[in-house]
Amino acid sequence: MGRRVNFCSIATKIHKTWTKNGKIQVIDMMMDFIKWFLVAKEDYNFSLHEDPWRVTDHYLIVQQ
Repeated sequence: MGRRVNFCSIATKIHKTWTKNGKIQVIDMMMDFIKWFLVAKEDYNFSLHEDPWRVTDHYLIVQQ
């Protein structure tokens, strides 16, 4: 929505915020989509169900 956010910025934010109990793999799918794989179920539930996520004032839409 307007200005683009660098993939590295998003990946760094996701790594810092969502990986408390396991590992994560973040993949750039192009066309403003990213995919991530979380090893720990707790991290997965946290990423899916917690507060709205923002990176540099841009909201991430998180879907299963």
